[in-house]
Amino acid sequence: ESGADAFRRVHPDDADSARVAVLRSAATGKPRELALRLVDREGRIRQLRTRVQATNGGDGPKKLVLVSQDVTDLRESEERLLLAAHALEGMTEAIMITASDGTVVTVNRAFCDITGYSRDDVLGHPESEVRNALQPSDFYDDLYGVVRRDGYWSGTTWSRRKNGSVYREWRSVRAVRDAEGKV
Repeated sequence: ESGADAFRRVHPDDADSARVAVLRSAATGKPRELALRLVDREGRIRQLRTRVQATNGGDGPKKLVLVSQDVTDLRESEERLLLAAHALEGMTEAIMITASDGTVVTVNRAFCDITGYSRDDVLGHPESEVRNALQPSDFYDDLYGVVRRDGYWSGTTWSRRKNGSVYREWRSVRAVRDAEGKV
């Protein structure tokens, strides 16, 4: 609104730093980027990424152009991903996540502790390299056939750690599908 305080909806904790960034940009003519929170008309807090650019007003005063991008949804997604990553890492069960072609994308700390394989040993490698000869050769073909058909498989198997020791495990394999239903 013309003549209104542009900062009236800025979150109180961010208002002073936003004003300083704008004043510095006006004084130096250098663009600035800042992150700030805005309280919308419904009282919700929105997160913005704002770029401040001073422009020459000809003979008149400098003018400022502020371009803001609402990044609330992006930040909330990042927070959910970070929370999920911390939960995954803190689990006591070994977890391996693979791409649909079987390439290992990530493992958690428990996987490394239980199996003796480090992340570097398995990341980017086929999951089949971590398998052992303790199951019949067609066992995994059947297992992944069930996963493709039903979306999951679980049961007990024998496994071998990197150091060669054998242990019994409860294994659960679950397919993650995209919006089109592809694994």
